[in-house]
Amino acid sequence: MASFTDLDGNLKEALIETLQNILSPQSAIRQQAEEHIKVLKVTEEFGVHLAEVALDSNGNLPVRQLASVLLQQYVEEHWHDGSQKFQVPECPEQSKQRIRQILPQGLYEPSRKVRSSIAYALSCIGVWDWPDDWPPFFDIIIAAIKSGDDAGTHGAMRVLTEFSRDIDDVAITKVAPIILPEMYNIFCQDQKFSIRTRGRAVEIFTNLANAISMMGELNRNLAKELLYPSLPPFIQAMLKALQTPDGPTVDNGLKKDILKALTVLVTNVPRQMVQYLPDILRFVWHALTASAHAYINSTVNAREEAREATNSDGEVLGFENLVYSLFEFVDALLHHKRHREMVMPGVVDLIYYLILYMQLTEDQIETFNANADAFVEFEDDDSFTYSVRSSATDLLRVSQLFGRSKKNEVVLTIGKKGCAAPEHQGNKVKGRSLQQDLPSVYCSSLVAAVERHVHKADQDRAAGDAAWWKVYEAVLFAVSLSAEALLKEVFCSRVKFDLTNFIEAVVKKSLDPLLPSYLCGKALYCGSELAVVLDAATLDSMLHCVATALQLSSPPVVRISAIRSVSGFCDLFNGNKQRWVQSTLRTLESKEGQPSITPPPAFACEHSGELLRPYLGAIVEGLVVITTQVWGAVVCSVHCGGSCSHHYAGVGALSSVVCIVEGLVVITTQSPSEVMALALERLLLLVGLEPSLSSLYLNRVSSLCLAVFIKTSHDPVLVSLVQDLLQELCQHPANDNAMQAKFFPTLVSLLNASSDRVPSGVHAVALDMLTVLVRCCRGPNKDSLMMHATFPAVVNRTLHTDDLSAQQNGGECLRAFISVAAADVVSWRDADGRSGLDWVVEVCHELLAPTAPDTAAGFVGRLVTALIHKLSQHLGDGLHKLLRGVLSKLQSTETLLVIQNLTVVFGQLVHSQLEDVLNFLSSVPGPEGDSALSFVLTLWCTKQHSFYGSYERKVTVLALAKLLEHGVLTGDPRLQAIDVPGDQIISCERGVRTRSQTAAQPEQWTRVPLLVKFFKLVIYELSHVMEVNMSKDDSPDDEDEEEGWEDDEGDDSDAVYASDLLRDDLRGCDVVDDEDDPDAAADPLFSVQLQPYLTNFIRTFGQHPAYGMFTPHLNPHEKEVLTSIGVRFA
Repeated sequence: MASFTDLDGNLKEALIETLQNILSPQSAIRQQAEEHIKVLKVTEEFGVHLAEVALDSNGNLPVRQLASVLLQQYVEEHWHDGSQKFQVPECPEQSKQRIRQILPQGLYEPSRKVRSSIAYALSCIGVWDWPDDWPPFFDIIIAAIKSGDDAGTHGAMRVLTEFSRDIDDVAITKVAPIILPEMYNIFCQDQKFSIRTRGRAVEIFTNLANAISMMGELNRNLAKELLYPSLPPFIQAMLKALQTPDGPTVDNGLKKDILKALTVLVTNVPRQMVQYLPDILRFVWHALTASAHAYINSTVNAREEAREATNSDGEVLGFENLVYSLFEFVDALLHHKRHREMVMPGVVDLIYYLILYMQLTEDQIETFNANADAFVEFEDDDSFTYSVRSSATDLLRVSQLFGRSKKNEVVLTIGKKGCAAPEHQGNKVKGRSLQQDLPSVYCSSLVAAVERHVHKADQDRAAGDAAWWKVYEAVLFAVSLSAEALLKEVFCSRVKFDLTNFIEAVVKKSLDPLLPSYLCGKALYCGSELAVVLDAATLDSMLHCVATALQLSSPPVVRISAIRSVSGFCDLFNGNKQRWVQSTLRTLESKEGQPSITPPPAFACEHSGELLRPYLGAIVEGLVVITTQVWGAVVCSVHCGGSCSHHYAGVGALSSVVCIVEGLVVITTQSPSEVMALALERLLLLVGLEPSLSSLYLNRVSSLCLAVFIKTSHDPVLVSLVQDLLQELCQHPANDNAMQAKFFPTLVSLLNASSDRVPSGVHAVALDMLTVLVRCCRGPNKDSLMMHATFPAVVNRTLHTDDLSAQQNGGECLRAFISVAAADVVSWRDADGRSGLDWVVEVCHELLAPTAPDTAAGFVGRLVTALIHKLSQHLGDGLHKLLRGVLSKLQSTETLLVIQNLTVVFGQLVHSQLEDVLNFLSSVPGPEGDSALSFVLTLWCTKQHSFYGSYERKVTVLALAKLLEHGVLTGDPRLQAIDVPGDQIISCERGVRTRSQTAAQPEQWTRVPLLVKFFKLVIYELSHVMEVNMSKDDSPDDEDEEEGWEDDEGDDSDAVYASDLLRDDLRGCDVVDDEDDPDAAADPLFSVQLQPYLTNFIRTFGQHPAYGMFTPHLNPHEKEVLTSIGVRFA
């Protein structure tokens, strides 16, 4: 028999051979080796062998690199069971010791890739094992830094970089005093350490400073003890580096790292940064202004070659990254009142240079010319694309948060001599929300910057500079972004801006088709954003340009910009201008005490809407006169079977007016997905116009919807837009039967087709579309279409599909049938005499089966609830069978969404059939031998605080309140006999605990009577809803508190706390409930105002004799909530 040593050697040889095979170019060998590595991974010595192979200097380098990467993954997954990526088995302690002995030598490994992987593995081990299991960890790292070996320094710095990114409150108190001084020493020794190593030192300092700052929200002394002593020397050293010209010791990459560190400090410790800001701002301003020329020549116009370095991670350290850091620093200043005041004197120049940086680059133009989708995404306000232009745009939007000064006036005289600068009355400007107080300082500064740019661009154009138009395009872009603020400030006479002159001299002249298409497109969009001040002639001209630009013969960029501009003009169709003017007048009269204000002439709203009516008629006719190619043939065939001659009727009469909607439809059917989505969004606006106007082209748009669905059912974005269009189309009662006749047969045929004959996912999408149609159509032809054809197809597909999304969507579609046609579902019979209700109940049982995936059962609780609401009198014994199915699913699932929706079923029964549901649950055994009542209520109490969605939380907490009332008033022994977990027991051990110690100690809870838990949950929900309502009432401009931790008298009003993010998330849930679930909106419980209801409930309960038995179980927070509403607890 082989000895253990021999076996160990054989495993190592097998590992090396497997690693070599993984690198094989032959896929069969590679796949077999990958499976084999999974087998070796569970052996005790796997990690040790990986470390030995990775650091074997005589080994094959590719094999060593692969071994180091696998070791990195192994440590993440198998080192400690507290890791989020942990997988069994855990690495044995003996192997851990050997790995800890082997790996430190990897810090000096000549191969950078191997060294980087080893460094990452070391940092992961240090997170879990230091200081308890590996006390010398930091001694080893510091020794490598001081060794004088380049590789050792690099490896150690990589370890510290990774370690500092994932540090906790326990480690920070021990690490910071060791690491911060070392990082300062490294940074200062510019002759000993390379630029990149010194940049790593700054990054580590930044990570630690940020961690200390975040933890300082709970312990303000932490920053004073750990961070403040290091700030003066480190900041001074960084300022010195910023002032050093680029050379062997400083470059753009290092300055970028320094600016990032300073941004973190300005954000988190603003008070400590005040004395350094003048020096920092001098550098920032110099860098922004001096670099603009280089950026324009090298990047915008590509007249010079940019020189860019990279760091050890491959990150580009060139000019653009420095600009990002500069913008982020200014952004941080603008978010703090005290620092914002230092920026105010230079607002005009700041906006001037931001517009310079907003110019399109040659690389971007080349990309957009080849890819229209990329241009759509780039122009989208919510785009994830990142560039200097988008970064400058974001900073420009932040600048709009400037407050207004009483007498800030700037006169813009485009095309005339002279340029007036803004005169600020005072230098202290209070930051306000744009929605509360529009920014005159910003707008006046923007106007001045625009004047300077237009004047300079005109000079460049006269001098023959071919790139002059880029400045014009950036100016139009900036004005478009700021149009709402500009218009309101001009309307209120707080800023003087000759809008008419700007439109004539810049916007209209930029529409020349001989000019670059990017400039023409931006002029169209800017004109639409300023539509409220267009006179009749200019409006006529702009609409003609938009309609022309929508034709397929136009350049893609112009066409896309024309699509985007439709939204601005639609506001005039919908009368938004009149509402806007009246709202602004009311605001002025109420806030500024100026009664009977007359709108400026440019804003006179008489006849504005009427000017658009002739064009609207042309738009409607154009929908009939559509001529398409390729995709257009599909649209016509859906609409009229391919007979299109009638589409050309009336073209001659409309030859002078090009149809905007015609262009949108054609673009939608012949364009990439991003362009199609944009066009569909604009069509949605047009369909939402006044019914007397829009009804003429509803049939055409509905045909388009069906064609887009057929061709793009795989695209969730486009399908969602089609559904939105359908909902809007169905708001027109006269269109109901036509919509059903057009969509139901197609969708039913898709549902009846076998899965192998349709694209993957089509069944789920078709069911989702049917849900929209069933809910929206007000007068369905139930006999021939909805019930006799569509309903059985939905049931059949839901019961006979392996697609989990189709099962879930099928349940939701049947819920729509129950909601709008419950009586028809009951009366419908199949060939064997089974009712529609029987089939729906069967679907419920299928989705509730314990073996059914949770994904499919995500919303089955809603279907069961709909059945109980609408058809409980028809269910008979089937109700108990359904509830048994609900219980069975509750016992087999751990998915919160499923638990929540099934709990709502019992919550609704508590409201409607309290005694019946208690009797039922008491008579059914639970999973552990007790009653199902104990199981359901225990699970409910455990999960209530995790439920999300305002409606679901409202139903469940009101049900808990009703159960509490019932239990107290009746003394129901079934409820009194149940104990449940109460409050979590917090460990009272003194001193800090490591991650390993925290992970090893499970949560412990007190035990309290069930009725007490009900009361505690009611208080919790009241506290939650009070917090949400308070956040809605908070004034964003309340910045009177002092900033900085050492001032304990007030908090930093600019800080962002986790509770704020939570409140934002919960407000989002409210919106989803209101908009997306009509059944919930129709429930009387939905309209209950929780805060007054629960407050009154608790106050009433506080007067009951039994109340005194509950108060001993209350924790301090619950007592605080009771005190806030005037209820005693002693």
